[in-house]
Amino acid sequence: MIKESLCTINPTVQCKIVSVPDLPMLSCLGVHIGTELTVVVKNCWKGPVVIKLAGKREIAIDFHVAAQIMVEEVRLRELSF
Repeated sequence: MIKESLCTINPTVQCKIVSVPDLPMLSCLGVHIGTELTVVVKNCWKGPVVIKLAGKREIAIDFHVAAQIMVEEVRLRELSF
């Protein structure tokens, strides 16, 4: 799957974190490798990126930090019979 930063992924796309910068603040907020999230708002002029973690909590992340968080789109598995 293609890896993108939080700053480039389209809003409303469900994705999973594959790498995060080494910042203790992110861990405290629940931003870990493997966490599923959705980008809610990407502000213009390099403003904060608002994400929704696993359908529960919304947090705003600085643009420069969000640019270092790499995610990949979560594809739902199609059932085959």
